[in-house]
Amino acid sequence: MKNKTIYRLVLGLLCLLFLKVGMIQAQSLPSQFDGVDDVIYLGDSAAIISTFDTNLRQVRSTNGTSNGTDIYLGDLLDGSHEQRTFGDVYLFGDQFRIAGSYPKSASVDLHTGNYNTTKAVTGFTSTRNAYLSQIALTWNAVPGADGYFLFRKDQNTAQPYRVLLGTSRTMYTDIGLTVDTEYEYYICAYNLGEQNTYLGPLANHKGKTKPFTFTATPTSEVTVDFSFQFDNHLLVGLQQQAAYVEIVDQTGGSNQVVYEDELTLQDVAVDALLFDKAVSFTGNDTMGGYADPNLTAGLPTWSVEMWVNLDQGNSNLPYLYDDGTTRMLVDGLGRLVVFFGGVESGHTGLWSPNNVMPRGVWKHVAATYDGANFRVYVDGEPVVMGDFHGNNQKVANVRNGADLKQTLQIGHPTKKWAATHVNMNGALGLLRIWNKTRTANQIKEDYKDVFSMTASGLVGQWTFENETVNLPDNIGGGRVLNLRSNNNQHPIRWNPSYAFFNGLVNIRKWTWLNQPQASGTTRTFRINMYEVGTGKLISTNTNTTGAFTHPGAPSFSATPQSGPPYRVDLSLTPTSTRADAYLIIRTAGNQEKLITTLKPDEVPPAQPGDPRTYRFQTTPLTFTDTYAYGDTTTLQGGVNYSYRAIPVYNFLPSEYVDATAARSDAASTLDMMTSVTPQADRVLVDWDETALAGAQYDSVRVERNGQMLAILPSAVGSYQDSLMLYGLPYTYR
Repeated sequence: MKNKTIYRLVLGLLCLLFLKVGMIQAQSLPSQFDGVDDVIYLGDSAAIISTFDTNLRQVRSTNGTSNGTDIYLGDLLDGSHEQRTFGDVYLFGDQFRIAGSYPKSASVDLHTGNYNTTKAVTGFTSTRNAYLSQIALTWNAVPGADGYFLFRKDQNTAQPYRVLLGTSRTMYTDIGLTVDTEYEYYICAYNLGEQNTYLGPLANHKGKTKPFTFTATPTSEVTVDFSFQFDNHLLVGLQQQAAYVEIVDQTGGSNQVVYEDELTLQDVAVDALLFDKAVSFTGNDTMGGYADPNLTAGLPTWSVEMWVNLDQGNSNLPYLYDDGTTRMLVDGLGRLVVFFGGVESGHTGLWSPNNVMPRGVWKHVAATYDGANFRVYVDGEPVVMGDFHGNNQKVANVRNGADLKQTLQIGHPTKKWAATHVNMNGALGLLRIWNKTRTANQIKEDYKDVFSMTASGLVGQWTFENETVNLPDNIGGGRVLNLRSNNNQHPIRWNPSYAFFNGLVNIRKWTWLNQPQASGTTRTFRINMYEVGTGKLISTNTNTTGAFTHPGAPSFSATPQSGPPYRVDLSLTPTSTRADAYLIIRTAGNQEKLITTLKPDEVPPAQPGDPRTYRFQTTPLTFTDTYAYGDTTTLQGGVNYSYRAIPVYNFLPSEYVDATAARSDAASTLDMMTSVTPQADRVLVDWDETALAGAQYDSVRVERNGQMLAILPSAVGSYQDSLMLYGLPYTYR
């Protein structure tokens, strides 16, 4: 039996077996499956029917209506049924015998097989809470089995989930699963040999993907750090390859969104490698393999794009493509070299500058031809090409007859030069061929993308499973990878510029709260992740923070100065690294005045150009409140003042003045005036000349209603004001 026929047969057998999932235990018998309406067709290859009915006694080769004890196969044995034709009929059951004659003229063969309880799969396990979006399955090999049929219960289809070929196969990883979800798997061994056709009993196990880990950690009285894991392979499978993340403060039922962002492949792959979906050619580069896109005709105008990562090892002159006439390779200096017209000798052709194509690095290479001009691009940017000596370098180089031949080969020359190290060693992540000349803007715009639908002029696009091809010493010139179809061999959606070496990444974000939190306070946050475009919930998780710690009010003092009059020195030492301003308010009686705002310096970034720290110094801040001439709100002598310092947070969603963390201090100003005495035609202003002398003052200024009257030696002791109007109140200072 040919492998292709076996494979198609396997699909049908699985269909039958799946209908009994959860019911087969050793030789226990599930419900019957014995009517001709239950026939499974495998194209034009086979028709399969099975029965587990305990009452079945006869399998008849004639026509008739199947019942609980007899099954009639006459309609099938002639090789056609329900307008379907096939070459073989397969019947599986526990016990039966064929009744009636089996006509030798029948156009099909009838194959029978048993359910063999001695061929049970043992040690079948699946991981639980080990990965975000995959489950690893392992089991013990069943000696002599052709392979294994794997079912997943949630598929709800008669078709098998996977057919795993090979006796020694003992593991399988199911990827692209939903986060925090349980999956139930069933597996059985099978053998399609002519002498030992059987299905083994099912073994089952439940695996589970783990939820996103999510923690919320207080980092100050007004900031919270959020940490969560994300598997960027999930982004690959999303409709727009992006997820919307929101974090909601659920404390006290507020449900306030405190953080929101959109995660894209670019966001989570900043420090990642390029591909985890690529075919890698490693080994002997003198007789390696190549990819054949199998073009059906030549292309007079064309574009070829590929993502490649050349091995740093033994590829001295790896060929990127060759159609027998036009060929591109990379030389030992990292130069792109293109030859035309089948000529490949001396220093002919076009040469790029050095190190355009370094080894060990993912690079996107594009070549275009419009019927006259040949252009090359690397990572979306045009590359100047000139002669071997670096002269006549141009982006567009005129070349005639450079149409793309249908003999195009990727990674291998058309001439099998075994000793020149020309087969590509390295990884191929994407291949795209167009029947038109793509513009520079088009290449730059989407060289990092994989098209998920038909694009105008796109002849073929190929992506690959993650696979390593170990090149033998001699494959006889055969091709390792033959791209027979213009469709993706593996219809997966991924971005070649941002695929990942390590899919699981830890993301850390932080945000401001609406106001400072008191010491001992906790808050509860929930993270929700949605698919952008559909709004489908991907994952959700909740975490309650540890206790917040408030640093308390700042240290603050107001100190009157006995030397100069009417002066108070203020000193403030911050305790918070997040408060970026302090309001200084002076109060006298029922009058308040904001006299200044003190602002600490921001802690500088660790390196120039780093983002802002939003952290502020806790070094002392000072201010002097002193008498100002002509200001009616200035300090007065002999007054008791109260000063307050109030922290302000300007970076919260809205400015917050933290009055609960204010700190106050009092100060009294000196008053050297002893009396103001009205007399018949004058006012006598008296002061304490002794106190002034003790304070080292040698002169005084006398003011009336804020206007200066005189400046006198302090030793005079008094001043008589006679220039006023009678019957009016006056204020002296």
